[in-house]
Amino acid sequence: MAHLHVGDGHPRLAATGRGLTQAFWAIAAGVIVAYVFFLALGAFGSGEVVALTVAVIVLSVLWVVHAALDARRRARDPRLIQARERRGF
Repeated sequence: MAHLHVGDGHPRLAATGRGLTQAFWAIAAGVIVAYVFFLALGAFGSGEVVALTVAVIVLSVLWVVHAALDARRRARDPRLIQARERRGF
């Protein structure tokens, strides 16, 4: 039985997967920002909602790791490297 890999001849499936992934990270960033916003307003204390605080910290760490890996992947994009070489820097 063959395994289905996203992007192996299924461009619509790959595009859907990328879209869902991007939506997840956008929502995660929104949750983090909303938490910090309401915390700064004093709507609640971080000790009052311990489970939410832990969840947002974990989500924040995952988001930072994702952003770092994404930046590293984009830095190695051959099209960007070729464009830099063409411009001379």
